[in-house]
Amino acid sequence: MNRWLILCCLLGVLAFPLMGQAETWEDSFEKQIKQWTQELAAHDQRFTAFADAEWEQQALGPNSRQWLVTFLSQNKKLGYMIIEDGGQGFALLEYGLGEYTLFEQPLLESLRVDPNKTIYAGLESVWDINDRLFDAKSGEQYPAESRVLAKEIPSDVEKGASLEKSFHLENVGNGAEFSWVYPSESVEGKEMVMKEIEDSNLTLLAYLFEETVRAPFPIVGYHLWDKDLFLELDDYGSRYVSYRYAMEIGDIF
Repeated sequence: MNRWLILCCLLGVLAFPLMGQAETWEDSFEKQIKQWTQELAAHDQRFTAFADAEWEQQALGPNSRQWLVTFLSQNKKLGYMIIEDGGQGFALLEYGLGEYTLFEQPLLESLRVDPNKTIYAGLESVWDINDRLFDAKSGEQYPAESRVLAKEIPSDVEKGASLEKSFHLENVGNGAEFSWVYPSESVEGKEMVMKEIEDSNLTLLAYLFEETVRAPFPIVGYHLWDKDLFLELDDYGSRYVSYRYAMEIGDIF
């Protein structure tokens, strides 16, 4: 009897550290990525490959609380996510489909210079190279007077967020990129914007870098999460940004 009592006590002591082991930051990060990718794959078939893809992460600058996550299948890039750790949990700031992600090393190497800073700022994301700004997706150099103002990128896509509705325009009309040239009135309100995206060609006209640059982005779809609406922009592949952010930096026509 004593031998069995000693054995049970010993097993209990050995099991205690495992039972009390807390979830690591890396575990939480991976779990959150899986939850979002599964939600996207379940409601938008274009994201199906994300659920089983490999992924790699990259911190966006020293002491940054933001990460670029790139999804790959057989070394081919499928898309990306920008994730922020705000201290109370993770938030999905931006995501996209296609082989052209943000801050790609081959693109940087083609510029033949080393960046001083990597700056994530939504549609104003850039490499800062000796005070010259280069677009983080296309590599385009912006005018010398362009400056990036620090701003918070809003998002309510957090832990447990569910994707309620997805819409994508398969064929965008030829006039989509010109709908902002002679605008009558801007379109506002989430419900109205979703309706107009489904019925006609809309463009986000973004006023970037303290309004030194005006950049039109055709809107080709949307994702309606339970607490947030994300617009699908055509920008070297699909690029999803929150409606609230879009309205902060531009107008929809």
